[in-house]
Amino acid sequence: MLPVSDRGLNYGDGLFETMRIVGSRPILADLHWQRLEMGLERLRISVSRNTIETQLQQLLDRAAAARRREGIVKILVSRGDSGRGFVPTGQAGPTVVISWFELPSHPVQWYRDGVQLVLCKLRLPHRPQLAGLKHLNCLDYVLAGLELPGEAGVQGLLLDQEGMLIEALSSNLFLVVQGNLYTPLLHRCGIAGTMRRWIMETVAPELEVTLLEKDLPLETLYETDEVFICNSVFGVVPVAGVGDRRWQRGPVTAAVQRRVMMLFDA
Repeated sequence: MLPVSDRGLNYGDGLFETMRIVGSRPILADLHWQRLEMGLERLRISVSRNTIETQLQQLLDRAAAARRREGIVKILVSRGDSGRGFVPTGQAGPTVVISWFELPSHPVQWYRDGVQLVLCKLRLPHRPQLAGLKHLNCLDYVLAGLELPGEAGVQGLLLDQEGMLIEALSSNLFLVVQGNLYTPLLHRCGIAGTMRRWIMETVAPELEVTLLEKDLPLETLYETDEVFICNSVFGVVPVAGVGDRRWQRGPVTAAVQRRVMMLFDA
């Protein structure tokens, strides 16, 4: 049981990873572990990967025994119970909580026709020390989510304080311009997703598509040929529109989708 004094509960002092499970195995596992280890080092939380992997495998074995081989696993690591106040004290050690969730059913038409993006009023603050990490300080995202109408097929679009494109509410953003892929820089804020990284490092080179990571003003979005969002749970979904701007799923988006489906079908 998580103690009420746990620093993850009190201060958001920790990290989490969300992995899609296919055939009792986590997809993009190496990228998830690399991001988690980078975050633990940056936050100076000491816990061995072997400890977490052992606990994860025990959960996967129990799920497989119950004939649950497809789903989602959330790994949460906090600094643990180390005293009251912002400065960590005590030697209780980190808390590791691993949970299983059923895979959500996303409508087939999302993958064909796309989803709508709604520009959120909330602007993500610059936190370069936390940029890229999947940390537990997520109230900015909660507040942005409260702006949305709650309709299926509607996602939030997030900018930073300077009006630069950052990401969608729970996914990363890609733009296609004249056959080239663009994705926002995430060195000041935002979450560097594992699916985003895999597309950048593996899929784009396989498809021989030029990829550029750079600061992208909001106006850039309205000049693109295709737009899609991605995460490690639902894969790649085209964006059908933002405001009055409309798109159809284009050839680059479709090609990336096919490659991701191969990963999920492995």
